[in-house]
Amino acid sequence: MYFLRTLILIIAVFTLSFAFKLNGKYIGVYDMKDVLNYSRQQSPKDPAINSFPTEPVPPLIPICVKKGYFRDPFNCKKVYYCTDSKAVPTAFYCEDDLVFNIYTNYCDYPQNVIC
Repeated sequence: MYFLRTLILIIAVFTLSFAFKLNGKYIGVYDMKDVLNYSRQQSPKDPAINSFPTEPVPPLIPICVKKGYFRDPFNCKKVYYCTDSKAVPTAFYCEDDLVFNIYTNYCDYPQNVIC
């Protein structure tokens, strides 16, 4: 019985609006449930704040170990050419639907290349 009365009282407090009257004028009207729930509300948090690095990551550029062509490990259409060891590689792309063939050192049809 005590639980039922308490529950009814809680429901009444949360659903009724209260007003204070002073000298025949209303000085404040508010909804009790808004006041009680205000302290529990939190603003949304941005999930991306700590998800990504704050500084951009430099692109991966392969290191030349010898002269020649080297296919990009992540993109079969992209190939690097090294003039000698320790040189900065120059990047090239195969045209259209071709990919780089590491055995012939030419751009080739995808069915002729293992990528």
